[in-house]
Amino acid sequence: TSGRLSNNDALTAELVKMKKVIQKRMSTKFDEAIKRVPNLEVPHETLLVIDAAQGRVALDSAKQWNKELGLTGLILTKLDGSAKGGSVVGVSNELGLP
Repeated sequence: TSGRLSNNDALTAELVKMKKVIQKRMSTKFDEAIKRVPNLEVPHETLLVIDAAQGRVALDSAKQWNKELGLTGLILTKLDGSAKGGSVVGVSNELGLP
């Protein structure tokens, strides 16, 4: 997604819904009513892909996605241009992500 889409509530709700569906579909346990019990151990990784040129927006986006989805790591892209990707250091420090 684009960096500024973290403030798009409909998109965020859709991503949260996707995570819940994955947890339910990957479940092997059932309750008394024979309904699947969500497997909270999946997805195993939730990675945020950050454009090296994003700057401050990257931190704001990462905070929002982490709050809603629980991020486990970062991927930095587009380092072939003049961008230095300094925002990833701030995101990593602020959120404690590798």
